Amino acid sequence: MRKWGKCISLLGMLFVLSLSGCAKQPEQVSGIEDTVVKTEVDWEQGFTVGSIQQRKPQHVIDYQEIRYELPETGDFVQGAILRNNGTEFIGMAEYTDENGREFYLEKISPDGKIFELIDIDSTDWEIEQESIAYFDIVGEKMYFVTDDTEGLSETVYVITTDLEGKLQKKVDILPGLRELEISGSLGGVYLDKDGFVYVMAMDENNVWGIYCVNSEGEAVGAYRCEEAQKDQIFSPIKDNRDQLFFPVYLAKENATKLLWKNSKDEWATLAELEYQTVSNWYAMRDNVIYYADSSSLIRWDVLSGERQKVLDLEENGISEKWNLIMLLTEDNAYLRYLSGEKDWVVKLTGEEPQYSDCIEVAVLTNGTGAKFLKSALADFSRMYTCDVKVEAYKEEEDISRVLIDVANGKGPDILYLSHDDMMHLKNKGGISQLETIISDKVKDSLLPGAVAFGEIEGKLYGIPTSVQLITMFTNRELWKQPGWSLDDVMTLAQNTQDLDSCFTIVNCNGDLGIYLMSLIGYDLVQEKSKFIDWKNGISKFETNDFMEVLEFIKYWMENQEEYQEGSLSCARDRIATAEVLAYGTEFCYPLHYDYLMGEYGDVCYAVGVPAEDKCGNYLYAEGVLVVNAGVETSDMTAIKSLFEYLLSYDCQQKIYNEISVLDGIIDSRIKYDESVESYYWSDGTSLARGLNEKEDGTTYIEEYKQLLKTAVPYKGTSFIWDIVWEEVLPYFEGQFTALDVTRKIDNRVQLYLDENY
Repeated sequence: MRKWGKCISLLGMLFVLSLSGCAKQPEQVSGIEDTVVKTEVDWEQGFTVGSIQQRKPQHVIDYQEIRYELPETGDFVQGAILRNNGTEFIGMAEYTDENGREFYLEKISPDGKIFELIDIDSTDWEIEQESIAYFDIVGEKMYFVTDDTEGLSETVYVITTDLEGKLQKKVDILPGLRELEISGSLGGVYLDKDGFVYVMAMDENNVWGIYCVNSEGEAVGAYRCEEAQKDQIFSPIKDNRDQLFFPVYLAKENATKLLWKNSKDEWATLAELEYQTVSNWYAMRDNVIYYADSSSLIRWDVLSGERQKVLDLEENGISEKWNLIMLLTEDNAYLRYLSGEKDWVVKLTGEEPQYSDCIEVAVLTNGTGAKFLKSALADFSRMYTCDVKVEAYKEEEDISRVLIDVANGKGPDILYLSHDDMMHLKNKGGISQLETIISDKVKDSLLPGAVAFGEIEGKLYGIPTSVQLITMFTNRELWKQPGWSLDDVMTLAQNTQDLDSCFTIVNCNGDLGIYLMSLIGYDLVQEKSKFIDWKNGISKFETNDFMEVLEFIKYWMENQEEYQEGSLSCARDRIATAEVLAYGTEFCYPLHYDYLMGEYGDVCYAVGVPAEDKCGNYLYAEGVLVVNAGVETSDMTAIKSLFEYLLSYDCQQKIYNEISVLDGIIDSRIKYDESVESYYWSDGTSLARGLNEKEDGTTYIEEYKQLLKTAVPYKGTSFIWDIVWEEVLPYFEGQFTALDVTRKIDNRVQLYLDENY
């Protein structure tokens, strides 16, 4: 294993972002992978679109946290409007105290090392400073736009200043906008190199439009969408020539067109993409555009049509794509991320980080839990002086190779793997106990089920960093007890009139997988099934009880009512009216639970899946962290620091698409807004969502917290379940009788038990 030496602060395993700049002849720019060629472009012709290719994994470097003194009193909103002017990041920050509202300009160098805060003196502008709503910058000029009237009834000024805020020009553009028949309210104001002003607005019919006036405020033209509430106009991107391009999604064509006002003052299509590929647009330089899809930063060369994934955003701590701005210079690309308490800049380049001594982490799963972990590891590398090198493995043969290495005393220092793989390595002596790494204080702060998930024979060998809740909802008129078993469900179904399905999920009826897993699968995995004598290792599948289960499932599959997606009788409504026994949720998150309980009140509740011990609310973890037994005891300091960070409030509060393993984190999510006298949920991003309130003034989240605390760990897969699933299929396909398949299952399971129990 590697020794820990002095740690150097570099980012872990990320991707590279390469650029095409300008030069008269092809040449290689230091640190940039691509050849830089100046190309003459006929912009009026538009461009082609190629398929997205996966770029080889490379790196980001030079993390720089932005820190400066904020006013001690008053309300300071940093970076209310963010821009880049091609050479630095610009933000219009606002500060409100008892004297009113004032504006500042924050100017940050591309590398984040030079920061300047400029007080904007608007005394000679002859406006109410509170009316400033929009800001843009082009070259050596800054533009401030007022929006102090409702319904565009008085004035809308565009105020032009130099880079110090000294007034150069003041134009009322409202007459020109009225000539273009603008209505509604302003939704964004932007300026190009020629001083043309582009106003985004939505009218009273919820139709988006772009309205353009010239530098004198005279009407030039407008582009209006057709489909109300369906067509969408994104904030524009500006290239290094300060030309604006507006991405517009058109519902009829199911595509996003990149529109611009050409030299003839006509709205022309520069390029077109399938809508599914676009989430946010960031920057453009020459013929290269950068945008985000659902999870990655995409580099698009609009000349060749080549598109490449260059950076996974979530895995690099960027959960809110809309709070990211990009700056392209001649040689490099920079990202600034400002969200909540985060404000940092990184450089994206072809340079390789030079690892000395570092923590090596292997990620052997590929779900949302792994994404959060990789994001947290990137944050740890940035904030602490300790390198973390992350390798993610997806192919089974690669995962097997890593497991073999660890079992043989080699391999990475830390692994994030499934519960089954953890058990395998423990049996091979490949992993260490975590008692010296995770203190009792930290352990006591975690959900009981999360700790139990990584325990083997009373000793802690692994710990998840995030979890999910598996449960089912039923109607209290049907069942009032806190849990139920397989026999309870079957008896209830036989005795209940007018059911049109047994179990269901959102917008669909139960199928073989839902029924079989819900009725017997969870109990098999948890070794609670009534069809096995676990103590003595005896299979009991060849029984009338198991044949009745198969016949029960087949009956409901053949006789349940069909419902169209989106109909009033969807899964959520049908459980409220007791038309089905249970509504199943694959994973139940706090806001999902709050929504359901807000709809049903006390009519429905989380009963859990059927379980012999009637404890069917399960805590599921995609993976657990384990430590290679080959790491020397003297080298555990850095690993202990990493575990402490991953299980800390600072890290766990950033979880937004999983459930934190920190017991008290949910309390920190619930906020109270005194102005509207209601609770809301803050999920670790800048978004907030209102919560339903019960009659006693509390929220349903209190009930959810109890579910989390009492949920038992669901520990993965079962070879016995695989046998059952394989052998029952011929019965449901009509090839064999229930007796035939129960005998086959019983024989195979008994053979497995004889060999393994």
